[in-house]
Amino acid sequence: MIILDPLEHKKWHLFERWLRPVAEKGDQNWDDCLHKFRAGHTVLWNEGVNVLALDKAADGACVVWLGRGFDVRNWWNKAQTEVARFALQNGCFKLRIEGRKGWKRILQPHWTLIEETDREVVLELELMG
Repeated sequence: MIILDPLEHKKWHLFERWLRPVAEKGDQNWDDCLHKFRAGHTVLWNEGVNVLALDKAADGACVVWLGRGFDVRNWWNKAQTEVARFALQNGCFKLRIEGRKGWKRILQPHWTLIEETDREVVLELELMG
């Protein structure tokens, strides 16, 4: 499910409790994350305890920039399908994940590795409208 206004959602207290430690583990400042939410550009995908933060980038990508979940292989296909549908409906032509290196094992070979550092990766998937 896509949540358009996360800060106003009845489960925001849970989302914040789930996402804050993930952000801090990934070297993101939580105040900067909150600023992105308050700016109104970030939406969430949510299924149970699994949650992804999404933004639209200037280059037309729908970017997953923060996420939390368990047994990602069990829910990722559903998330990817729903996020891709949302992205296409909102003028995006690709998905991008900016995250820790574990995403590479899950998404390749279908996603393209764009950048890799010691701790993080950027992967993209072209969407067909």
